[in-house]
Amino acid sequence: MRDAEPGPASAPGPILVVDDNEDVRDMLAQALAMEGYQVDTARDGADALSRMRREPPPRLVLLDLYMPKLDGFGVRKEQLKDPRLTAIPVVVYSGHHDVRQAARVMGVDGYFQKPFDVDEILALVNERCGREGEPRRRPRPVRDW
Repeated sequence: MRDAEPGPASAPGPILVVDDNEDVRDMLAQALAMEGYQVDTARDGADALSRMRREPPPRLVLLDLYMPKLDGFGVRKEQLKDPRLTAIPVVVYSGHHDVRQAARVMGVDGYFQKPFDVDEILALVNERCGREGEPRRRPRPVRDW
């Protein structure tokens, strides 16, 4: 007797790319899609939270820190308040901030600085997601920000 094929419920969710800059958002989405990942995009933090609450939830969120309506810091704070969202791994990025320090304080799974190298981002995503979609470690914020 054969095992049942995994159905849509067991398939990993998309990688969610969150950036108010359409060019950056589209470039990251295209690079990830070419790598074989399912991708969803959001143009601001409010849109990101809405998409994070969908089923299946994202397997990883690439989150710009500075956006209108709700920035990356606000998204992370809201994420940590919602038990349904806390397990979703997040990688933050920015061109205007000390991203390494922000990542440590926010307790996210990784970071990169703009401008960025697409190959480095793909390596980071592959490391965080693996080809099976399982996130690695679960860091916690070190303090309120």
